[in-house]
Amino acid sequence: MKEFKRQFEKALALLPDWARGRKIMLLADQELVARRDPEGPLMVKVSRCDQSGECCLDIPQGHLDFGTNGEGRCNKLADDGSCTAGHQKPFGCLDDPPQSELDELNCPIRYI
Repeated sequence: MKEFKRQFEKALALLPDWARGRKIMLLADQELVARRDPEGPLMVKVSRCDQSGECCLDIPQGHLDFGTNGEGRCNKLADDGSCTAGHQKPFGCLDDPPQSELDELNCPIRYI
């Protein structure tokens, strides 16, 4: 993990000036692998989503392109908790919530 972080930081140094000081996200297809918030450390995902669907509930009306049902459940959330949006998943859904929110949902996603 230390080597990955070292190499990632090295790659970040090669980014153009306009990208510095912005949030940087590394995706594998549509899943977030690593991110660095402005002024924050590099965070690498070490534990993945279990498709519980808990983070796709209680969504404010108008927050998602796909809409929500009357109870705040994303319309693309399948009964088994998986997302059916595929490659049409909105950008806002690609970024995981802060670790404190993940912990409140008993979500297995962890970053180091």
